[in-house]
Amino acid sequence: MNDQAFRTLEYDELRALVRRGAQTPMGRARVDSLGPVHDLNSLRRALKAVSECVELRQRGASWSFSEMADPTEALARVNIEGAILEPLALLELARLCEQALAARAGILAERDRAPVLWEAVEALPRELHSLAARISSKILPSGELDDRASPELARIRHDITRLRSSITRSLEGLM
Repeated sequence: MNDQAFRTLEYDELRALVRRGAQTPMGRARVDSLGPVHDLNSLRRALKAVSECVELRQRGASWSFSEMADPTEALARVNIEGAILEPLALLELARLCEQALAARAGILAERDRAPVLWEAVEALPRELHSLAARISSKILPSGELDDRASPELARIRHDITRLRSSITRSLEGLM
């Protein structure tokens, strides 16, 4: 399509309208990158997915990806052998897994009415739930490792606290 056709169809206004419904910066970027679909089958499939979303919402299904951090960098690092992720990045990936699995659970109950959406989430491994739970239980919301993340860490932090108290008492005794 040419620019005149886009202006006539008010494509930018339509995209802005859709963009307002995006819950995350990644969703808004995705909307910004949208262009005309040239393949009729792809268009039908995309419209079917939208139709299924609308129907599920009308039936009370709900899932949210709001306040989700952009996982792009962390996901790229996960694919690098030997790469280390910061605890906060791990926690954000765990939250992403939890949100994706919550969406999957909502679609599961309606999979016969939403086959296109079900196909999109069906392959999500259920093990992600236990993995996300293990990560979330070991990393505090601030991104710090919980003392109970491992027995060794708990011992080290206990020793640090004990030594700090001992040093403080010694310094107070000198004063």
